Amino acid sequence: MTEQVLVSIVIPVKNGFPNLPLVLDAIARQEVDFTFEVLVIDSGSSDGSCELVRQHKARLIAIKPQEFNHGSTRNVAIGASRGAFVALLTHDAIPADRHWLKNLIAPLRNSDEKIAGVFGRHTARPNEDPIVEIRLNQHFERFHQSGRLSWSKDADYQQKRGEYMFFSNNNSCLRKAVWEKIPFNHTDMAEDQQWAEAIIEAGYAKAYAHDSVVVHSHSYPTGEWMRRSFDEYRSYFKLGLVQTRNLQQTAKNALWLWRNDVRELRRINRSKAYKIGWIWRRFWISWAIALGQYFGTNFDKMPKSWIGFFSMQTRNIRAN
Repeated sequence: MTEQVLVSIVIPVKNGFPNLPLVLDAIARQEVDFTFEVLVIDSGSSDGSCELVRQHKARLIAIKPQEFNHGSTRNVAIGASRGAFVALLTHDAIPADRHWLKNLIAPLRNSDEKIAGVFGRHTARPNEDPIVEIRLNQHFERFHQSGRLSWSKDADYQQKRGEYMFFSNNNSCLRKAVWEKIPFNHTDMAEDQQWAEAIIEAGYAKAYAHDSVVVHSHSYPTGEWMRRSFDEYRSYFKLGLVQTRNLQQTAKNALWLWRNDVRELRRINRSKAYKIGWIWRRFWISWAIALGQYFGTNFDKMPKSWIGFFSMQTRNIRAN
C-alpha cells in the first residue's frame, strides 16, 4: 500500500552545487507530523547534482536543458507529485530552520480551500551585498507589518496590484487541487507572480507565512544587474505593472536608487572604508538597474536579435 503524502517538495535543479547539499540536508531535518516527499526536476546537470539527489532518496525527473522553462518545468514536476500541497524551492534557497515546512503549509492546512497558495520569507546569505540584505529585509517586513494574513480581491486591488501579485517560488506552497485548475504559464520569468494574479482573479486568496524562512539572495556583477533588471521589467511590463519608457525617467530612477542606497549605507555599523567602497559600487549598480528597467519596458521596440544580449534568462539558456 502506497503511503499517503501530504506535501510534495519540488525543486528545479541545474548544476546545484554548492547549495543543493545544504538544501537537501535542511529538508531532511524538518520536524513535522506528516509525510512528505522530495521531487527534483533536473535540466542537464553535469556537476553531480543528480547523484546527490539519488543519495538523498528523492524522486528525480530529468529533462533536456533546452526544455527548461520556469512555468512549464514546474508544471511537469507538480503533475508527477503525490501531495495535496506542493512546496516549491529552488536549488539555492536553503530552509533556515527545522520548522520551515510546518510553518509554510500552516495557512493551507488550517484554512478552508479559498487559500490557494502561500509564500514565505527570504533572508540574505552571509556577507551579502549590504543593500541586497537591507532591501530584502524591508520587502518582507512590509508584508509582516501590514497585518494582513491573506490577500483576496478586495476594494484596493487595482491600487495595490503589486502587493496582491507578489509571490515567490523560491519559498512557496500551492494547493494542488487549485493548481490543477490554474497551472503555471509557459513563461521565461515571473511564473509565480502571474499565477498569483490568476488565482486572485479567479476568486482564491494567497497567504504569507512570515515564520517560514529560507536563506536566499543574489548579488551580481554590474552588467548582470542590468540583465536581471531587464528580465524582471520585461515581465512586469507584460503584466501591466511598470513602465519606464523614456531615458529622462531612467536617469531620475538611477539617481533615486543611488541616493536611497547611500542613505542606507550611512546607517549601517561598518567601517568608513567599507561604506565608501559600497557607495561607489552601488552608483554603477543603480545605473545598471535603471537601464535594465528602461530596456526591459521597451523590449517591444527592440530588434529580436538584441534580446539575447540584454536577457540573463536567454543567455543562460544559450549557455546550456
